[in-house]
Amino acid sequence: MSVITKNAIMDSLQTLLEEKPFVKITVKDIVENTGINRNTFYYHFDDIYDLLEQLFQREVDNTRISEMNHENREEIFEEIFALCMKYRKGLNHIFESINTQRLCAYIRNVFIDGIHNYLNLNKDMNTLEPQSENFMINMVADSMVGFFVYWGNSRFSPELGRQRIQDINKVMPEILQIVGQRATAKKN
Repeated sequence: MSVITKNAIMDSLQTLLEEKPFVKITVKDIVENTGINRNTFYYHFDDIYDLLEQLFQREVDNTRISEMNHENREEIFEEIFALCMKYRKGLNHIFESINTQRLCAYIRNVFIDGIHNYLNLNKDMNTLEPQSENFMINMVADSMVGFFVYWGNSRFSPELGRQRIQDINKVMPEILQIVGQRATAKKN
């Protein structure tokens, strides 16, 4: 029952984000929309920001980002793009409402985990030494956060998002190959 209630609270926030900016949503709005009391809300979440972070995590967990490899990379990026388009209005409300630095830090961590998993699943392409791998993971994650901010500033334009996803799918294997070749050349 506890998981059902927690998901209902997250669903409530998702619904409210379609209606108004994040900063205008209160715990009172959420508990009234969900039909629970404040104590139940605080049993599951520290505050509304914790709720937002757990909502993001739930949605990310519902994608296959942790399974991304060279063969399914484009398909998974399309899946993430479709998810962003599905919740576009809510994303705009979040992006316009909260400290972008906090949002970017969260998104960066999601991308770091995804890229790390990608490299682990593509060991044949990954000839990087640990220090180079760490640098590459951070470089690509920072680039993805930059893309997300740029996209957010365009109010999550579907056209811009689609173009950038295509660009990412085109250059990611090239980046891995170049960095991998340099790591191999250094070893020799």
